[in-house]
Amino acid sequence: VETARCYHYDVPTKTWTTSSKRVRISSKSCGEGGMRLCVRLDVLAEDDVTVLEKCIAKMFKSTAATAKEYLNEAITQLTCQLWAEQFNALPVPQAVNFLPVTVMELIDRPDKDLINVEPLMEGRFFKHNDNAGRVKSDRYTPQAFSHFSWEASNHNLLICDIQGCQTKDADLYTCLLYTSPSPRDS
Repeated sequence: VETARCYHYDVPTKTWTTSSKRVRISSKSCGEGGMRLCVRLDVLAEDDVTVLEKCIAKMFKSTAATAKEYLNEAITQLTCQLWAEQFNALPVPQAVNFLPVTVMELIDRPDKDLINVEPLMEGRFFKHNDNAGRVKSDRYTPQAFSHFSWEASNHNLLICDIQGCQTKDADLYTCLLYTSPSPRDS
């Protein structure tokens, strides 16, 4: 059990706030992507036993990852929720949402390691598309959302690398990328 300084980003005001939480982090990986490892993390009550939140912690595989990279990952995912809200305001058959992300600094550790933490996603996990343009599932909603982001931003960004779970109320997404066109594409 250790203490985490939590950094929370507010997209509309573009400001960070902090809080402190007690956490227990698994030593075993529960998943892996191209750039990050995932481990279970529990947010604990003051008794250091009672679990308040079940989460996933994501850390870059590269030891050269900087604090700015962790903060930018969180900002990206939280910003995508604003695009999801615009999408959901349309008459769409399935709403989409992005999981909230908190950057945690593990202050009891000598190097004060950083991790990105989001709520544990329950259900069957799918990767729907990637940042190379490949469609990886037969679901229409993730592809429609990616297309929406391109059109609604006047071709300034594309939200892709969409993955997550479908619930009865909405698709929940995580671990995404948004990209802007390069000058040669304009």
